[in-house]
Amino acid sequence: MPALIEAIRTLPGVLDVHDLHVWMVGPGVVACSCHILVAEQSVREGQQVLRAVVQTVEHRFGITHTTVQIEVEGCEVNDMYCVASRAMRA
Repeated sequence: MPALIEAIRTLPGVLDVHDLHVWMVGPGVVACSCHILVAEQSVREGQQVLRAVVQTVEHRFGITHTTVQIEVEGCEVNDMYCVASRAMRA
């Protein structure tokens, strides 16, 4: 687990990783879920970070099913509208 956390944390665009869970779904099928913290960015940039996380987890650790929740720096963990509200106030 420490190696997996470090591999994700050191990817470009990832500021932090937490709530990481890895479990076996069935024989030879391993799943992973985690939350990553990123800086405010475009959707396209966020998708590139997401793809890098999923590819790294699969290629380095053989985990073939990964779900990643992206959280934006400066927003409350459960506030998916904070970036939009900030933009509307500006």
